Amino acid sequence: MESFACVLCDYTTPNKYDLTRHKKRKHEKKEMHMCDFEKCKYKSAYSANVRKHKLTHNPDKNFKCGLCAFSSHEKGNLKKHVKAIHSNDTKNKCEFCEFSTHDIGNLQKHINAVHTRTITYVCDQGTCNATFFRSDTLKNHKARIHNIASVVWKCSKCDYASLDRSTFRRHEEIHNERNSNMQTCPIKYCSYSSPYNFNMKQHLCVIHDIGPYQCELCTGKCAKLTQWKDPSTQKEYGVCRKCYHKVTGHKTKVEKQIVDWLHEHFKHPMVVQDKRVMGDACLKYRPDIMYSCGETKLVIFIEIDEHQHKYGNGSYECDEKRMSDLYDETPGSLVVFIRFNPHTYKLPQGLAMLFAEDRRKLLLSTINHIIENQKVLADTSMLHAIYICYDVDNPFIAKKIPTKVVYSIEHL
Repeated sequence: MESFACVLCDYTTPNKYDLTRHKKRKHEKKEMHMCDFEKCKYKSAYSANVRKHKLTHNPDKNFKCGLCAFSSHEKGNLKKHVKAIHSNDTKNKCEFCEFSTHDIGNLQKHINAVHTRTITYVCDQGTCNATFFRSDTLKNHKARIHNIASVVWKCSKCDYASLDRSTFRRHEEIHNERNSNMQTCPIKYCSYSSPYNFNMKQHLCVIHDIGPYQCELCTGKCAKLTQWKDPSTQKEYGVCRKCYHKVTGHKTKVEKQIVDWLHEHFKHPMVVQDKRVMGDACLKYRPDIMYSCGETKLVIFIEIDEHQHKYGNGSYECDEKRMSDLYDETPGSLVVFIRFNPHTYKLPQGLAMLFAEDRRKLLLSTINHIIENQKVLADTSMLHAIYICYDVDNPFIAKKIPTKVVYSIEHL
């Protein structure tokens, strides 16, 4: 993918217009235009940007979507939203994976952030030097870690905060007791609710795998098709999450890739691999991976927590109960849980996000560290939880169990 580099600094971008804008913003001295609304600190080198920004102070003039609760102060953003969310037009597909989008710009950002990683965005605050592969991720980092943002919208009824006014307004609706549009998840025993069709649709897709696609094995509807090759016929099928679990023994392709990688690089008998643990308590839990060292009575449970399990309905109490119950299945053993997040996460100041391969190496180093230091761990507690690449402020991290959040080998 072609990139454009600034001759005055290390900035690079796949978009020629972004380079021109960067030069004007960073290297040309221009008069700054300020927003004249009270307590607003927004400023820009371009008067047009300030005029657009002022519209955010008047939500009544927003352009609203007729199909969901989305609204924007720019008509172009509304057109993009309708095309991306509600249109059935042909999408731009990634040549490296199954990702697709209506916006060619989003496709270019995806390819750089996930596959090629030829363009990087580095935080310029002090000695931070945190590196990202998307400009918007860098912007969020600066706002969250260094408190650099035009406006941060904070909820008066909870701890929620957002850099985007439209997202914040959607959040406020959750606290509106008189909201007649509140929807409850139709799946039995699921308590999720939301006033927005889009949020409910996203919940059904992520949590329950319900969507518009048809599985080629069970013919049921699902949110995403995962490619599976039949080893006997070498024929490929697009299958739902449940069928993928049946034919491979893994819940997702990401989990399978990590387990296969550990098989190759960690030579140790695997007692349990996504199967029920039948111990003294007979609770029949299914950890993703379990390693057991019989001589030393050390048990390591590894859970592949995709997206840090943030889209579920539980809480840290639910996670603590599950870990405590599994601990009861192995009486007298030192039990260590490794909660591994293979997706994006928020970093402490001064750290850079690890690539997928480096993250797996960190997982392997963590396992070896536990084995080498099990006596030290046992002296403090017989139950531990180690979270790898979790958000610094993730609310699901256990509070009553000794925990450690790891971002590099130095944190072990």
